[in-house]
Amino acid sequence: MAIADAPPPPVDPSRLVLLPAEQSWSVGRVARCEGARAVVLLPDGAVVARSVAALRAPRLPQGAEVMALWGEGAGEPYHAVVLDTDRAGVRVRYDDESEERLAIHRIQRVMRASSLGPAVGACSPSPGALAAVLVPEAATRRVAVVIEAGGPSVLVETLRDGRVTVPAAGLSRAVFAAGDRVMVRWRDSGEYAARVDRADGDGLAVTYDDGSQESIHPAQVLSWSAPEGTSRTLPPFR
Repeated sequence: MAIADAPPPPVDPSRLVLLPAEQSWSVGRVARCEGARAVVLLPDGAVVARSVAALRAPRLPQGAEVMALWGEGAGEPYHAVVLDTDRAGVRVRYDDESEERLAIHRIQRVMRASSLGPAVGACSPSPGALAAVLVPEAATRRVAVVIEAGGPSVLVETLRDGRVTVPAAGLSRAVFAAGDRVMVRWRDSGEYAARVDRADGDGLAVTYDDGSQESIHPAQVLSWSAPEGTSRTLPPFR
């Protein structure tokens, strides 16, 4: 994501990949590339660097076994079986026989090797990759990544809502600065309000409302608002 006046990253931050984990594959989101290595944001909020050669594209055919976040996406993941997939997401059946359609980012692990797609290839920008944007809401702006653009409507992906179509008018580039208010997806998948203390390079230093401090990756930010009692002009999407 763009930070302060830095240029956008050299990779589509919405790209989901599979990386090896113990007896399974974790689903991660590529944040940026560093030569032959990719920096990946994991579902628990951890940021790791892995060889691009070790990453695989996710493939979720009918019958694939996964661990998915139920309901609003908070708490522990549950074992489920994929029933079908489409542009809107994945429909799964949990072990208690309940079914749910969810955004693919709520899949945390893939349990069977048969669900692996091909290697992701070179760590380079996806075709048409665009910088992260801010989508207008009532009091805040959702942080999203543009998936498809070109007309009056834009397909974007957010951590909270998955892929949604929004009007192109009113979109702004995602630019963070000290004093901004943000909602952060933390390690346990909970969401917490914080203040940006510093936007430096590829990280944000934040102070949560309980007083604790942490350095986070911008891909963990769910929503943004200007410093309390102020307004700030943001660069337009196009």
